[in-house]
This record gives sequence, C-alpha cells and structure tokens, in this order.
Amino acid sequence: MDIHYKPESGRLWDHWIYQDLRSKMYHLYYLFIPSGGKDGAWTVAHATSKDLKEFKEEGIVLEAGKKQGHWIDRHLATGSVIEYKDRYAMVLTGHSSRYGEAPCLAWSDDLYNWELDDCGPLVLPETANGELEGSGDWGKPDPDCCGFCDPYLFKLDNDENFYFILNARIKSGEKQGRGRAALFSSLDMYNWKFERILESPHCFKRMETQQLICRNDRWYLIFSSWAHLVSDDCKQEYLGQDKAAAFVFTSSGLEGPYERIGSFRIFPDESAYICKIITAPDGKDVVFTIAMNNGETGISKAIPVSYPLEGGISACV
Repeated sequence: MDIHYKPESGRLWDHWIYQDLRSKMYHLYYLFIPSGGKDGAWTVAHATSKDLKEFKEEGIVLEAGKKQGHWIDRHLATGSVIEYKDRYAMVLTGHSSRYGEAPCLAWSDDLYNWELDDCGPLVLPETANGELEGSGDWGKPDPDCCGFCDPYLFKLDNDENFYFILNARIKSGEKQGRGRAALFSSLDMYNWKFERILESPHCFKRMETQQLICRNDRWYLIFSSWAHLVSDDCKQEYLGQDKAAAFVFTSSGLEGPYERIGSFRIFPDESAYICKIITAPDGKDVVFTIAMNNGETGISKAIPVSYPLEGGISACV
C-alpha cells in the first residue's frame, strides 16, 4: 500500500481523525518521533485537511514531561477527540513510571493548541470491578500482555454521557485470548464509570487501536493485531500468511456480543494496521490505514468502505 501522507521528517505511527463540522476541516493526529528522537518516545503531532486528499503539517501539539511533576513522565500514545461544552477534549494514553499506561486528558479551544490536564489517570484497572488486568510495564515481563490504552471516544443520541472504549485485558481465561474492549462512561470527562466488557471472540492477546461505530443499526468494533498478538490456534484462520491485519466484529447492539461474521478483515488480501473510519466530504465513509514502505511509515489515501449485509466492513481498494 502506498504512503499518501507523512511528515517531512521523523516517524509517524498510530493515528486518529476528528471532523470539525463547523469549519469543515479534518484534523489528523498521530504519534510522532522527530528525526534523531529516542525510539519509543512518542509525541502527538497534527495535520489538517479540507478534503482528506491534501494534508498540511501543523507540527507537534502534545509532549510528555513538559510539566514538572506531571504523572506522565515517559511518552504519549493513541487517543481520540470529541467536542465538550464549546471546547475539545482529547483522551489519550499516558505512559508513566508510576502507573504504566493509563488514559489521560488534554484540552483545546481550537483543535490546534493543546494542553495536558493536571488530573491523574482517568481510570485504572482497579476501576473495573476487578475484571481487568493491570497494564504492567512494557517488557516486564511480557509486553504483549500489557493493555490499558487506546481510548476511543463517542456519544450516543439522546444520551448525556460521553463514552470511551479501551484496549484492555480480562483476568480470566486462556492468556492468549484475554484481549477485549472495555466500555466506560462519564458526564464531565473527569469521573469515569466502568460499564462492561464488550464480549467478542477469544482470539487476541491485545485488540489494539480500537474504534467503535454504528452504521445502519449495526455496531462495528474495529481493531488491529500483529501475528504475535493473535492466539496460536487462531493465527491461520485470522491472518493466513500476513504479519498483521485490521479486523472488525459486528453486533446488533452496543452491548454486544460482537461476532466474527461477514467481512471480518477490512483489507482481506494484504497486511494493514491501525484502521480509522471517517465520513468524507461527500457523506460516504472512508478508511485510513498505516502504509509501510521500505522502512518508512505514513498514512494511506482515503479508501471507500462498504457495509455488507452479511456483516463486517469491506475496503474498496
């Protein structure tokens, strides 16, 4: 897959997109390491577009460790954006020596200038009624089995609550299949309540970079996994010879269960990682994924998607 957008220098990875309906501008945020930066020391950078074809690089908007004594003393990772009372909230992943990885909060008045909130982690594993494992710390002892990150924000019609799902892990069951989406709610962006685990097939150590959308009265749980994050007995069935893929499980309602039906791989015939769906200016949905070519990473072009009657999501490559 060809790279359509990448910054002039440095390395890009996870991405998320916010559509500002008032300005008709799309805001692409992504994890970024400047040239010469330490591997893994992710910041959040920003680009803008009016048409999802041409992107303007806007530079770094958030970095860890900028405020002395802030709990996020390592780096930042994947998140999402939503409007809240004439401001914009970004819930993203903070990495710290004290908590491992946990959701944190940032604010903006204009989508260009962002500041991390001084509040601590929005939720921790113990918030979830003892159902979730702790995030641990990368490499201590098993980085594949960390997981309390990648918050994806959304709203429901006629509901005052804000919601996010997390890439999380339950405590019980076969270790290779404990990856789940955990649902939380809040009225004020600060006090978050654990709602439930969204039940899905038990085939993943981690269900990374999740997105949850509703189309045509169906719910779609989108996530990605590398081969080493798929349980041994599911690798051939889910991945074949590919090293990674973007998956989707389908449900008739928000609460699930989410099932592997229909087009459960968004891109069925090639590796793809970190897929995010957004509505294009023409009102139709498109997906962006990471393109990896000759050691470089960037964002693909906007690729139209469809929602087959049998379930799942298909990218019209």
